[in-house]
Amino acid sequence: MNPRTPPAETTTDKYPAPSRIAATDGERTGDMDAKAILMAVEERRRWEQRRTDLLGELRAMPFRERRRRTGDLQRIDHMLAYYDGLVRDMKRKVQRGTSVNTFLDRFGASE
Repeated sequence: MNPRTPPAETTTDKYPAPSRIAATDGERTGDMDAKAILMAVEERRRWEQRRTDLLGELRAMPFRERRRRTGDLQRIDHMLAYYDGLVRDMKRKVQRGTSVNTFLDRFGASE
């Protein structure tokens, strides 16, 4: 499996499947890199919100139902790890030409 390809997504009414964010090397430069990083950071925030929502739902569920939903929590944790790695890789790519902290400050994003 390509490390930049996220696992297959399912769409729900509450959380639509994310769009493809990862770019191949050399596909994006300059402002496109900035937009891609910001999109990845935003998508990671969405997965974090899904995790928070699911944990709240799990607290209100009976034990047996919670056990069935732990797979959802594992999937969310997997996606958080995926986006953490993606953002880290994208930052390294941008860092070759500019300071990442300056870059993130300029565009108003931080981890």
